Amino acid sequence: MSDSTNFQIFNRVALFALMELFDNFPKQIELDANTLALNAFPEKDKTSVEEAWDLMSFGVETLSWLESEGFVSVKQRTLGGHFIGVRLTLKGLTLLGYELPNGKSSIAEQAREVFSGAGKQTATEVLKSAFQYVLFSATTAVMEKGGAPL
Repeated sequence: MSDSTNFQIFNRVALFALMELFDNFPKQIELDANTLALNAFPEKDKTSVEEAWDLMSFGVETLSWLESEGFVSVKQRTLGGHFIGVRLTLKGLTLLGYELPNGKSSIAEQAREVFSGAGKQTATEVLKSAFQYVLFSATTAVMEKGGAPL
């Protein structure tokens, strides 16, 4: 897969995982990373076995990244790709609750539109907007306090 394809898959799986956790907040839930990755792509029934395996590999890597970057907390992992006791952190919850300055709805609302098929944006566009806004906000806050830029 190309880097572009990797990022598109990552973005969709990450957004799907974040929304699953958002919908269940504040409960800790168990996520099967393989199933999560497949469910992020409703057209999965049309994929080959090889494509399905490729998608599933993104589930574990994506959840691991979300944990290491502080968007989710995980109590336990299994070798089979199950993440147990998963919950959004304040950072993850804040990310999904942001309303973008251009008057668009919150990230969570935009994500729902992506997965319902009603939205015109892709998962990549929604996550890109969210991360850019968070980074801009953090940089602005540091600069206002007289700190060095990130």
